[in-house]
Amino acid sequence: RDTFVPECSGESLAPIERLCDSNSNDFNRDACCALLNELNALECFCNKNIGEVAFEVRQRVIPVTISAADRLCGIAIKIGNECTPIPRFTIETVPSPPLSLSSPPPPLTTPSAPRSSPPPTAIRSPAYMSAPVKSTCDVDGLISLIQAGCSAMGDESSVLSSRIAPQCCDALDKLNERLCFCEKDLRVREILNEFPANWHKMFSDAPKVCSGLVIRGGWQCSPYIARSPPPPPPPPPSV
Repeated sequence: RDTFVPECSGESLAPIERLCDSNSNDFNRDACCALLNELNALECFCNKNIGEVAFEVRQRVIPVTISAADRLCGIAIKIGNECTPIPRFTIETVPSPPLSLSSPPPPLTTPSAPRSSPPPTAIRSPAYMSAPVKSTCDVDGLISLIQAGCSAMGDESSVLSSRIAPQCCDALDKLNERLCFCEKDLRVREILNEFPANWHKMFSDAPKVCSGLVIRGGWQCSPYIARSPPPPPPPPPSV
């Protein structure tokens, strides 16, 4: 499809925030995944469709979509001009060595009284567990910053901020050192342009959260300066 799909309107995307945000009273994993699967099949998150949706709606819905699709639904959301799926995240594990048939079984241990340990500070719901943050200057690495919720690292009201800030700052520092945000690679630039609200929040919060880190970016690779949005144009003169 090369033209806007009516089923991808802002009204169709709005329920994502309600159904897919684990902090919402109406959070429903099954309904969330069914909706994301349907919208993804229609390519609603690709530029040709999402670009027609109001910026305020995109700003609220896209971060929730990216996070829920990967963590809750196992869906590879299609985005960008090329409408290609976002890479899924996998956590590498070291396999246990196979047991040898000739080796003796491990000795039996006598159960002992459980040792007392301090209670956990909080119960962690899978919906709150952050995805691994990667410091690679490619689509996979940049999306990991969004999926991990790094745009909330400076939000003192967020339950995630203190937990994600160290790894987000570490990744941002390494990417900044490599001049990643000055990158000319088209796919990297597309990710930066696709989620402006997320990057604006990360780059604005970096100096205070990441020990004075100043992000450099753009074609001139200059320090990022948070700017207020331009005022709306004046109304047309009355005839």
